[in-house]
Amino acid sequence: MRGMKNTYFLLLALAACKSSNAGPAADAIPCDPAATELVKRLDDANGMGIEYSDPKRKPTMDAAQAGLEGKRIALKNCRFSSQGNDEVAFAAAEGARSLTCALGADGHKKFRHAAMELDMDKLKLDVTAVVKQQKKDRFELTECKITPHE
Repeated sequence: MRGMKNTYFLLLALAACKSSNAGPAADAIPCDPAATELVKRLDDANGMGIEYSDPKRKPTMDAAQAGLEGKRIALKNCRFSSQGNDEVAFAAAEGARSLTCALGADGHKKFRHAAMELDMDKLKLDVTAVVKQQKKDRFELTECKITPHE
């Protein structure tokens, strides 16, 4: 039952933000549990933790990849995990697996300066991104915009 509930939140996140022209971050859904479900779906789509000699792996990957390309996500109140190399990592909750977004040098600099103005213990992130297949069978978050706030 819990898996269905989490899948429902992920589907809401993906449906609410179905195109890169969707509304602003005001339409974002709560990061917890949507980011946790997105981590799981990206892992499945990318074949993480799947034994490649197992013939059942391909349907699992195909199911996770279905409809993932080009999906826009918009999450609010995510936890900051780390930053560096023009990337920012965030998670649904403390200790949860992180998602990484590349912001580019300018975007990362703007993020870092804005975040330094805030109390790190209260730092929350609003994230918009698009899921794209960057390499063969490798889905990642792209076109990232991350807004820090308390």
